[in-house]
Amino acid sequence: MKRILFLLLAGLSTCAYAQTWMPVGNGVHAQQNQITNTQTTYYNGSLYVAEIDGSSSNSVLQMYAWDGNSWSTLPSQTLSGWGYIYDIIGYQGSIYVIADGLIFRFDGTSWSPIGLPANTGWINRMAVINNKLMVTGDFNTHIAGDYIAAEYDGSSWNVLPDVGYTGTLYGGTEIVEFGGNIHVLTQTDSSTTITTNLFTFNGTSWDYAAHNFDNSSIQSIEFYAIVSDGQHLYGFDGTWGSGFYAIENDSIKLVNTLGGVVSISDYELFNGKVYLAGEFGAGSGTNRKSMALFDGQNITPLQNAPRGYLRSVTSDGNKIYAAGNFTQINGSTYNGVVSTLGDVAILSGQVFLDQNSDCQPSPGEQGLRSAIITVNPGNILVASDQWGNYSIGLTAGSYNIAGVNYTLAGHQNVVSSSCNTTSVTLTNGQTTQNNIASELTTTDPDLLVNLTASWRARFGFDEFYQLDVINIGATNESNVSATVTLPAGLQIVSASPNYSSQSGSVYTWNISSLNSFEEWSADFRLTIDTSVVNMGDSLLFSSAVAAVSGEVNTANNNADLWQEVVGAYDPNDKQAEFSEVAPGTSRLEYQIRFQNTGNDLAYKVIIRDTLEAYLYPAQLEMLSASHDYELQIDENVLTWVFNNILLPDSTSDLQGSQGYIRFSIGVDATLAEGSVIDNDAEIYFDFQQPVHTNHALTTIVNNISVADGEVIPESFMIYPNPARDIIHIKNTSGNDQQMLLTNTTGQRLKLMEIGAGDEITLDLGDLPAAVYFLSAGRETYRIIRRD
Repeated sequence: MKRILFLLLAGLSTCAYAQTWMPVGNGVHAQQNQITNTQTTYYNGSLYVAEIDGSSSNSVLQMYAWDGNSWSTLPSQTLSGWGYIYDIIGYQGSIYVIADGLIFRFDGTSWSPIGLPANTGWINRMAVINNKLMVTGDFNTHIAGDYIAAEYDGSSWNVLPDVGYTGTLYGGTEIVEFGGNIHVLTQTDSSTTITTNLFTFNGTSWDYAAHNFDNSSIQSIEFYAIVSDGQHLYGFDGTWGSGFYAIENDSIKLVNTLGGVVSISDYELFNGKVYLAGEFGAGSGTNRKSMALFDGQNITPLQNAPRGYLRSVTSDGNKIYAAGNFTQINGSTYNGVVSTLGDVAILSGQVFLDQNSDCQPSPGEQGLRSAIITVNPGNILVASDQWGNYSIGLTAGSYNIAGVNYTLAGHQNVVSSSCNTTSVTLTNGQTTQNNIASELTTTDPDLLVNLTASWRARFGFDEFYQLDVINIGATNESNVSATVTLPAGLQIVSASPNYSSQSGSVYTWNISSLNSFEEWSADFRLTIDTSVVNMGDSLLFSSAVAAVSGEVNTANNNADLWQEVVGAYDPNDKQAEFSEVAPGTSRLEYQIRFQNTGNDLAYKVIIRDTLEAYLYPAQLEMLSASHDYELQIDENVLTWVFNNILLPDSTSDLQGSQGYIRFSIGVDATLAEGSVIDNDAEIYFDFQQPVHTNHALTTIVNNISVADGEVIPESFMIYPNPARDIIHIKNTSGNDQQMLLTNTTGQRLKLMEIGAGDEITLDLGDLPAAVYFLSAGRETYRIIRRD
């Protein structure tokens, strides 16, 4: 039985596992609020569950036994402390429990306390090694030196030698046997530089478990937990990117630095796999998964595991058993204990661009990342990783690949190939490979442009923008030209790469070559000049990429950005594209911005967005991002993980301290007038508590000429509305205006210049009958084109 505890955001893969969980009899308790913690072990043909009952004035250690058919309530033990169980294990025909730092033995009839080594100290963990009960803890109270482990033979104690550490140790927190040696994880004095807090005992003396690192930039490491799969020893780290490491050949080697583990409380080796109990995945509290699978490379939450409850895991060789402080899960009564058959049927493969049309990945063919695969039944979603790989574990049975959503802006012309196998039959304990071939829907050239602001347009401040040009067509292009048109009076202060030419407010970049699926970006800075703009002004930034020879689809060759000039603001926020939309709207666009306002580098940033039922995660489309990320999806929770982002603090590098993601997502088009679409997010910087963004609110309304609760005098007369073909638009504002025509998905259809007092006509005859929007500054008008 291994018992560990750590809190961090560590390695979590993009795959998910689904299991069938079953009650074990009637469980062991029915009043969850009276149980402070629960631990379990399997020994000599019975499952033992120990828990603290805090319903009386004194904490009581209560234990139950399951013989495969029924539960037995065993004698209890009253405790003098506050009541907490650290570990449970079977040894020499008895059950040993650590409670309140002391050891108690149950011999099948009654409880008895076991004296501590040298009658002093504190016991944290136990393991049976070489037919001895090995314990670790803090034995320094009355013993000079650093003594972190002792052995018990059933009658007497032997304290292992002093570690000989020159700093201060606060005792051992975990003990395992690996490679014939005893390994103990310790807590150390943080003011002392060490190689690692993991020590090994070779039978005579102690030493660091390893002395070298595969990364020369790491000089020391402090693990929060250790896990052994019988073949390897792994350490889980709370710094340097929240990774997990293999300890072998006197070296500590980074295995992975993915994000998503919150805590690990226990683990069990079963059928060659390591099962972890704790808190995993997106969400918070009881919304998280409580069990995961560790395969030596990734930690993957079990899809149907109880959420946020499991604290202990064990096995009888045929089943996995887990215990925690809960009574019901999804309406079924478990009363503290669940079981599962353990083995999973794994469906895995690669989403790739099938350039030679053979429906199999070939050398040189590109894996497609951040594709969302939907598996039915169950509407289970899983995202492909940066190489296009995906993996999902399910119970045995028949499944259907219901669809693939290619979320990246550069994959707009990509679809799943017709040659793909959509129906699969899975068998427990086996991996079924199912690659997903993808193909372009066009043989034509096709260029796309995006323009994104890193922050809001702050009055008097320098702000940063990013221009993206992506070749989403089938042909390589050369001599591509992209432009940005700034609001009147504003000008670019610096750009990287620098613009090629300038004509008034129009800046042009010449791109020598842009291959199919290649993305080009330019960052530029400008000042929101107080002599040119006023607080509350609406600014229109326009970008365009010139159509190339043979390009048919030019609807995505233009992109506009509206910004309102603002004052003070929160640097970590979320904004919706519109505060008001019309009934029938089927997509919304959001931007989440983050900034490191601390005093040191941020090694990892994680953004979690929990979607309401009216927002559809399978319809996610990524528009832009400031840094490389990995997308994870867990039911209705979207997670973007920025590993090794090395985000500087805002004092040392203002521009470098900023980041963002920008995306659009499907919306329930049947939402009634008056409905409010509410969305917010959590932003994690390394191990700090999450920063909660504001709530981005969008209201479904019929008349969209009111923004932010303020009545704005209408600047235009628009008639007739509805109309069949021609609409008249008169500018009554007294200022020259730009007006943008879009559809309900936000697609830009036409940009018009209307002088002060002028009237123009807009021909809708080439558009299908539908709802459209005319926008100018903060005013948006809903118009209807009818047959």
